[in-house]
Amino acid sequence: MTSSSSSARGLPLVWLGSLREPSGYADEARTYLLALERSGYEVAAREVQWSPIDAGVSGPQLAAMERALARPWPSGDHVWVHHLVPSPGQQSVEGAANVIRTMFETDSCPAYFKSRLFDVDEIWVPTEFNVETFQRGGVPGDRLRVLPETIDFDLYDPAGLEPWPLDGTRGFTFLTNFDFTDRKGWDLLLDAWALAFACTGSATQRFATRSSGGSQAARQRRS
Repeated sequence: MTSSSSSARGLPLVWLGSLREPSGYADEARTYLLALERSGYEVAAREVQWSPIDAGVSGPQLAAMERALARPWPSGDHVWVHHLVPSPGQQSVEGAANVIRTMFETDSCPAYFKSRLFDVDEIWVPTEFNVETFQRGGVPGDRLRVLPETIDFDLYDPAGLEPWPLDGTRGFTFLTNFDFTDRKGWDLLLDAWALAFACTGSATQRFATRSSGGSQAARQRRS
């Protein structure tokens, strides 16, 4: 339920990131905007377009996103959350506290992240795992904060959804959805899955993937 305008509180924060495309970053940004609004906070947003692919956002997520985009920048002290993959050349906002919201799925922090991470006031990561891995990669722990991910419970409501029909499966089916890049560890996932189920013939692993370059891919391997 969306908070009424009379009870909403302005939060001096601007959320900057990709919003309309189907990446994990964009999906996470949309759900943060919706969660903040439903918690009674009015925040502003500004959009960075990474991809021409449109995720077809609709309903409460789209409405919350459009309201956030229409709000003006806060006056006075405020925070910019740069919800982006860190890279050299990205600019901070002068006169504001600047935060990077990011993550990485491996055991360290990429070297090309570091110059940008050292430019901002704080770094918000989703779990303690990335607190550990970013420190292992050379980022000071006092810059790191954990901001857990959220979820749109109206969109992901098992009671209101029919299972996705998948042909050619056997036994229990594992569905994995991700950007088809090496850092997602798809090869490790397949090795672990095969090790667990190769002798049983009782499970299917299905990948639903896209690449950040825009091409579509799908991979299936069955025991």
